[in-house]
Amino acid sequence: MTIFSPTEPVLVVSTHLDDAVLSCGHFLSKNPQSVVLTVLAGAPEIIHEGYNFNRTGERYAPDAVKKRRNEDAAAMSFLSVKAPVWLDLYDSDFLHKNGRRKDHNEIVRAIGQAILKIGARSVLTPLGFANSDHVAVANACIKLAKNSDSEWYLYMDMPYAQRYPKALKKREASVKRIININVLEPLPIDTGQKNEAFKLYDSQYVWIGGETVEFDRVMKTAEKYWRVIRQG
Repeated sequence: MTIFSPTEPVLVVSTHLDDAVLSCGHFLSKNPQSVVLTVLAGAPEIIHEGYNFNRTGERYAPDAVKKRRNEDAAAMSFLSVKAPVWLDLYDSDFLHKNGRRKDHNEIVRAIGQAILKIGARSVLTPLGFANSDHVAVANACIKLAKNSDSEWYLYMDMPYAQRYPKALKKREASVKRIININVLEPLPIDTGQKNEAFKLYDSQYVWIGGETVEFDRVMKTAEKYWRVIRQG
């Protein structure tokens, strides 16, 4: 099985303001030249009592997201990677829509422009399942990967992978019908930096299950990656 060894500099595309550390935190701790780009890191100027309010206690949406951005910046600093980049697109908490997101083209454009600006040689993106936001960002990245000269990789979304193993297998099979991907050798966890970094997401840690046996198992699970193989 091929070793996961992306060419630097590496850009890790994160759906929300914590996903990169949950899924790729160990890789980030070993690769200080990496940059994390969070796609759904914006907020409308409204009073809103949804997910972000419940996690942060801030009713004014920009204040809630600011708190989460500050957590993200602290985690990146702890991992000694470069300063994070945040896009101003909204997560589903702020969309007030039922069903699937309808901003696919907007997400594609925003991520594509950010990749060009950052100048990454390798791009890591979520496989994308179990959450409509994750799926939307992953689908946008898959579209970009088809016509890119960069190296592209997909990573396993945690903790969804542990909670919904059947959905993981189904999504992997679905993606393989769109692009050619090869699974790489899992990246074993050999330090506690990933878990310590995630503790800095104070608004998320307890809600997601921090300090439980299940969550401890998630944070010790080897990170899983796939490489996108271009044809021709």
